[in-house]
Amino acid sequence: MRPMIGPVLVALERLRDVSDVVTSANIGLTAMTRAGPRWFIPDGYLTHVVVPFLDSDDEVEVTVDEDAQQYQYVSLQQSRRVVTRPLAEIVLYQVNLNAIFDHLASMLNIRQTATTHRQCLVPGHLWYLGEFRIGSTPASAPIFYGRALSAAPASLLQEKLTSAIHEHAGIVLTPSLPTAKFTARHQSHVLDDFLLTDDEAESFDVDSLTRVLAGKLSPVQYLRGNLLMLPHFSGARLLSDERKAIVKAAWGLDGAAPPITKWVDVNVIANTGYQSFDDAFEKDPVKRDEIFERVDRGKYRLRRNP
Repeated sequence: MRPMIGPVLVALERLRDVSDVVTSANIGLTAMTRAGPRWFIPDGYLTHVVVPFLDSDDEVEVTVDEDAQQYQYVSLQQSRRVVTRPLAEIVLYQVNLNAIFDHLASMLNIRQTATTHRQCLVPGHLWYLGEFRIGSTPASAPIFYGRALSAAPASLLQEKLTSAIHEHAGIVLTPSLPTAKFTARHQSHVLDDFLLTDDEAESFDVDSLTRVLAGKLSPVQYLRGNLLMLPHFSGARLLSDERKAIVKAAWGLDGAAPPITKWVDVNVIANTGYQSFDDAFEKDPVKRDEIFERVDRGKYRLRRNP
């Protein structure tokens, strides 16, 4: 039987903590039977099980027989009666997220390289899968996977997803959309938007994903060290340390419009010794108006996109 990642990811969405050991009952029969090799790694057995007792339930200790692939316990309802059950019911498993995400990345044609190494960004909730090549263009977009995002720390999600590491807007794939929007930079999409199932086979609609991401391509912009790239630049410009500090102080949060700011506010952070934006860029090859737009008297905004 070919592995199917859809039921498995839905099952993981229901877990309280994917770092805990789980049983087949926690995961569900469908997900367990469609899991790929090493997606769930055996890690011992339950030592006790809950069984009926009078009008309630109680725990009993079990005896494991690995050779017979069975476990046994003494019935609480009928004294001295030994109940025998399949050992598979009480196997404990570790969730092997690396193997699961390797499979998902391969469906998306994402190759892992030294620069696109998979990362856990928010433990238990958010992972970076790698860069997805957008059709025949040289551009790529980051693909993230989110689990139980509504239960994740909102501020940490926002911080990780508005990072300036990624030049283009990407997509957060998740079995269920979060109850609150946490970033304007990357779209959230449920897996069912792209995951296709036909005759018990599963595939990813890469063409649809490409079309969605192609519509999100944005001009390149970044501040890396002393190199500044803005959407209207034909190439990156080299700034002095002082001017880099000014731009960094006025940058704001990625995913949101740059803030409208005054020189006094910027210079409190940058502390350059200059007296104004004009003074700072007067003798620089990159002039003030190429980097900042004047919004009102004494108020400026960096010329970058959200």
